Amino acid sequence: KTYYLVSVSSLLPITINTYNETRTTTHFTEWVPSGSTVNIQVPRTYTFNNGTRLVYLGSNESITVDSPLNLTINQFTRQYLVSIASPVPVLITTPTGTYNTASLTTWVNEGSIVSINIPRIYDLGNNTRLVYVGNNETITVYSPLSIAIPATDFQRQYLVIIRSSLPVVVNGTLTT
Repeated sequence: KTYYLVSVSSLLPITINTYNETRTTTHFTEWVPSGSTVNIQVPRTYTFNNGTRLVYLGSNESITVDSPLNLTINQFTRQYLVSIASPVPVLITTPTGTYNTASLTTWVNEGSIVSINIPRIYDLGNNTRLVYVGNNETITVYSPLSIAIPATDFQRQYLVIIRSSLPVVVNGTLTT
């Protein structure tokens, strides 16, 4: 019987199933009989403990061995965890959608753009409003991000209604 050398390598642990074994590894090398099937299973995502993960862009493979095989599994994209918190709802745009929320945590591809648009005036509904005095943000993501928009970036304003049958001075201006 003819045997062929099968070599498979990957950045991340993958599961290889051959005619005589199943093994999870990053480097696999074995002599496999001609006509045998080699099944390669790659996890869809591999999450690290630092707000980073790799997402596999390919698919699992089932290969019938009829010649030597040297395969490298490297179709991964890096993603970062992005968390945004605000005291009021803001408009957050990522490559996967637009969200109107006060809190968002999502995975974003490395090099993607995230935009945060904060309303200049946010009405609290009780004759009180918040006026945003900061700037909107557009960020290119190259690492995990945790963004907290501070409440101090908002000025609280109150609606004051003055009713008088007589002329009054308001902020130095005579009104009638």
